Amino acid sequence: MFGLFFGLEVLTAVIGVPITLVESVQALADSETGLPGTIIQTLVFVWLFFTWERRRDQKHNIPPRA
Repeated sequence: MFGLFFGLEVLTAVIGVPITLVESVQALADSETGLPGTIIQTLVFVWLFFTWERRRDQKHNIPPRA
């Protein structure tokens, strides 16, 4: 799940198609600058999502998934 959200977030950050080599290098540099924040945001979101789902399963007495 982390890979899916991380991939979608990184791809959408660089979705603008650079026209020149300079723009593509700048887009790569911008993505490296924001990469730690992207990783932290994605990890926190996935953790909150799993916590939410676990609480919902416990509330409705759904057995844990394997």
